[in-house]
Amino acid sequence: MSVRNTISKICETLFTDQLSTGYALQGVHGGAKSYLLSKLVQKNEGCLLILTESNQAAEQLMSEIKSFLDHSENHKLLLYPEQETLPYTQLSGDAETWAKQVEALVQLKQNRALTIISTENAVREKLPPASFLSEAFFSLTLKQNLDRDELTHILVECGYEEFSLVEDIGTFSVRGAIVDLWPPLRETPVRVEFEDDVILSLRPFSPSSQKSMKAKDLLQLDIIPVQKFLFTKEKSLDALEKLRDLAAEHNLPLPEIRSITEKLKQQLSFSGIETFFPLFHQETADFFDYLPHNTLIIKDESDASAERSEKCWKKMGGLHKETQSLEKLIQPSQLFLSPQEANEKMQGKKFLALNAVSLQKENLHLLPSVHFEENTQLKMLIKKDALKHHSLLDSLSNQLKDWIREGFTLLFTCHNEIQAERLKELFSHHALSITDFAGSFSSLQALGNQGLRVRISPLSKGFQYEDEKLIVIAEEEIFGKKQKFSTKASSAQSEAFTSFSEIAPNDLLVHQDHGIGRYLGLEHLKFGDEPGDYLILEYLGGDKLYLPVYRMNLVQRYIGSGDGIVPLDKLGATRWKDLKKKVKEEIRAIAGDLLKIYAERQIKTGYAFPDPGDEYQEFCAQFPYDETPDQERSINETLRDMCSEKPMDRLVCGDVGYGKTEVALRAAFHAANSGKQVAILVPTTILAFQHFDTFKKRLAGFPFHIEMISRFVSKKDQNEILKRLESGSIDIIIGTHALLQNRIKFKNLALLVVDEEQRFGVKHKEHIKKFKATVDILTLTATPIPRTLNFSLVGIRDISIINTAPINRHAISTHVASFEPSLIAHAIRTELERKGQIFFVHNRVQTIDSMHAQLKHIVPEAKIAVAHGQMKEGELEKIMIRFIKKEFDVLLCTTIIESGLDVPNANTIIINRADSFGLAQLYQMRGRVGRSDRYAFAYLLVPPEKTLSSIAKRRLATLQRFTELGSGFQIAMHDLEIRGAGNILGTSQSGHINDVGYELYTKLLEKEIKLMSSQHRLEDIDPELHLHVQAFLPDTYIQDEGVRIETYRRLANLESEEEIGLFRSELEDRFGHLPQEAINLCELMKVKSLARQLRIVKILASANAFTCKLSPDSPLSAEIIITLVQEKPQHFGIKPPSHLLLYPSSADTLFEAKKLLSELLGCVSRQSS
Repeated sequence: MSVRNTISKICETLFTDQLSTGYALQGVHGGAKSYLLSKLVQKNEGCLLILTESNQAAEQLMSEIKSFLDHSENHKLLLYPEQETLPYTQLSGDAETWAKQVEALVQLKQNRALTIISTENAVREKLPPASFLSEAFFSLTLKQNLDRDELTHILVECGYEEFSLVEDIGTFSVRGAIVDLWPPLRETPVRVEFEDDVILSLRPFSPSSQKSMKAKDLLQLDIIPVQKFLFTKEKSLDALEKLRDLAAEHNLPLPEIRSITEKLKQQLSFSGIETFFPLFHQETADFFDYLPHNTLIIKDESDASAERSEKCWKKMGGLHKETQSLEKLIQPSQLFLSPQEANEKMQGKKFLALNAVSLQKENLHLLPSVHFEENTQLKMLIKKDALKHHSLLDSLSNQLKDWIREGFTLLFTCHNEIQAERLKELFSHHALSITDFAGSFSSLQALGNQGLRVRISPLSKGFQYEDEKLIVIAEEEIFGKKQKFSTKASSAQSEAFTSFSEIAPNDLLVHQDHGIGRYLGLEHLKFGDEPGDYLILEYLGGDKLYLPVYRMNLVQRYIGSGDGIVPLDKLGATRWKDLKKKVKEEIRAIAGDLLKIYAERQIKTGYAFPDPGDEYQEFCAQFPYDETPDQERSINETLRDMCSEKPMDRLVCGDVGYGKTEVALRAAFHAANSGKQVAILVPTTILAFQHFDTFKKRLAGFPFHIEMISRFVSKKDQNEILKRLESGSIDIIIGTHALLQNRIKFKNLALLVVDEEQRFGVKHKEHIKKFKATVDILTLTATPIPRTLNFSLVGIRDISIINTAPINRHAISTHVASFEPSLIAHAIRTELERKGQIFFVHNRVQTIDSMHAQLKHIVPEAKIAVAHGQMKEGELEKIMIRFIKKEFDVLLCTTIIESGLDVPNANTIIINRADSFGLAQLYQMRGRVGRSDRYAFAYLLVPPEKTLSSIAKRRLATLQRFTELGSGFQIAMHDLEIRGAGNILGTSQSGHINDVGYELYTKLLEKEIKLMSSQHRLEDIDPELHLHVQAFLPDTYIQDEGVRIETYRRLANLESEEEIGLFRSELEDRFGHLPQEAINLCELMKVKSLARQLRIVKILASANAFTCKLSPDSPLSAEIIITLVQEKPQHFGIKPPSHLLLYPSSADTLFEAKKLLSELLGCVSRQSS
């Protein structure tokens, strides 16, 4: 019997046999299982439900099945994921997960041929009745008559939350005639623009830039509720009544439930509201109520799924018993089917158990076996070559040639284009040609035996079909296992927002001309007949500065390096002026040194490495992740430098976990493979240990000797290592500053990798500088760098920036909650169940021991270590390394984990009193988790909501929404970037940075580098304008003050008329038609741009003239001015000693000012040409 006939017979039995309902099929794994299931999907005319162990397994199986289907068949497959959060934890589920569930339920209701891939836990969850789907859905159409307020009312009822910016699913924002919203299942949010009560447009926009996309307007937009009930007034009151009844049954006094009843009355959502969803319905349903009668249910690895389902049910019972929250009023049976109830529901359907162990217990009929062969033979061939240090592909290539001669169809699968190209190049050196194949699997088999082909596919395990003469080989079977991630893509980084949108009263600002002042707020004031918005800054002695918003480019947030008290400056005093002069002198010296070092490097010659060969490509192919574009570019730039005769001095910037180490590994491999020695220099013993572990694992199978020197290596062993280093028998040495000792000698060192150079002392840095004369230097830093500074450093310092997170890395599920022992126990135990580790951040050394005792009481089975900065360095390092070695489950620590620590096995972080941290700090601490192929969780514990400040609430809401890298990331990173500028340029030792703040220091440095790199040395000027026009953004146009301030800030920093014109279009897109005051503000900025180019310091409008004060270095020469005054006295005049008069010909102040200034600029251009 052929394989094809066996599969056909199985399909026929499952879909047509009426005699039996329970079947089993054994021995079908990996790609073979996905292939078999794809055949069932193709034959299925009803409903097919495939149950896997977890969401991750479901996602992987779905992507693998799709790789065997034609693109036209992909719509038959849908994911029905389970919620990652459990009830009784006061945590809310993920809106996107619910949306995917709703999509599947809607499709089921339409009785289409459908395959749903899910988990046993997901299908046990209780649901709203089928009637909910018809009453809860709402559609918007172009030209529809609808009141804007009616739409916002519908959104609130559907569970959407209002924010100033829409950057996450399930949120909306209202601005005049515009409503932004992000319904689940849409890749991007949508901007709804009204004209009167008619929908004028439905346009998708970018959540990162907030600009409309170029895609066509939508004709229709479906609004899906983001929770399992409608938040109508009627249903809220009904739920309220039921809640009171339940409280009475449990003898709970009404004051105890007031926190929830008040919110229900006001239709306000709260964390964990989903647990109360049964109260909003007369009756509930379950997933099986939605399934058609003819559904075939397939349980994959059914024993493991059943075990996990049973565990989850028991855990929920435990949480219900332990919780002190009002969620205890709802029974688990109201929210989930028990495993037994789910099994009973399944018994009424046709059922197939894949790879089940307990056939007898289930009374299952065994289907005939399909004889798939695994590619174990290939692994043996590769292993044999690796042991002999041959090319990995020697024996495999010979086997492939044999199979081609025998008439087999051969297909390679690779996860991405980079790997596919690598594979083609490697096999081309073995006289084997591989061609790309992008067609369907059925068309491949129709082509028959026509050589080797490769296609992009997520398969991790191939298979062989002797009867069909087909062999599929996955790249992981040749080059090793790849880490699997979620298929959810990360948001693009935003360039639009900085930390100014997070500004709050009492924050410190630095004015370029007046120094450090305290921000008091944004106020609308009227000076004379000139109303406008002003930033109010308070200086020493209570003096106030009123800064017009068009000059906001003169202020930056003060961000220093320490937490000490920062003194305010005094208006009119000389201290700031003198200090700024000293800072500029220091900066000039730093910029000069940078240019000098660069010039010296251009004339030196060093060792030019040969181009990488096959061994290098094989090493690259074994990278267990997919390279990001930034990472690939950084690797190529590094190799290009190494192969050049000029000594390399490259800096690689990127957050921890973004892949900098792999850049260093590729460089180290190429150097060692070329017969040269490599030294990896790190600032701490912990980093040395982590790098040593990484290098040993990654270079396993290659003939390189790697050693480490640190305080944990005995003196005897160190001496032995030094001898071998000098003799050349060690290829790669990893160590702390101990590597910089004079007694250390290399035989042929050619590459020095320095990790976090800014963390070394001055003496050690001088040592590193000596190396730069003779060897290639690759420096790694986790501190980001401002994009603008990077541009100005082009041609001065070779920098590679890795800004993109690893492809498809999981989002970090972030929850804000109160300190609830049952929640903490749940978070820690959930992580322990999957053999993971936990960070618990408690930032008070004085009370950390009592917190340790409290945690021991909450989770007595957990092994907890305490770490904080007041410990002795050696003691702290030992604890950290023991944690990395998995000797402890929980690291209870202060913010010492904020940066630098990389523990892929730790994927849960609990931050106590999260309200006391800044956004950048919270972002960095949360970034310690989510570095592997596992889902990561962050719990931000805060006091009761009523005690939180408004800025703390806003900060936490921002972090909770930005589970991925969007503009929230940009806000948080802004502080870190400007700190990083000093570190990267070697200026972080300067006391002056703290005097003026990192941001102003960076800005001054950028200017100085530009000045020294160009021929002219003119200082920037910032014109003062008094034109008596109403130029501001009304609060009715942009209601959110943070967004309005950020908009002013961006506008004030624009320099050209073209930039201002584009920005005006953006304002119209985001906020609707500009009111006259906003139009005037844009026009005023154009006047400022023209005045800056003409170096006009001040313009004052009077009844019949503009009086312009010229800078002494203005390009308006005496010749130009005299000619204009003589030829056009009706438009131009002179007011000694340095004022130019412009006479308007109409009352339109802004139009006339632009027209006359443009004419002056034209005269300057003609004269210079």
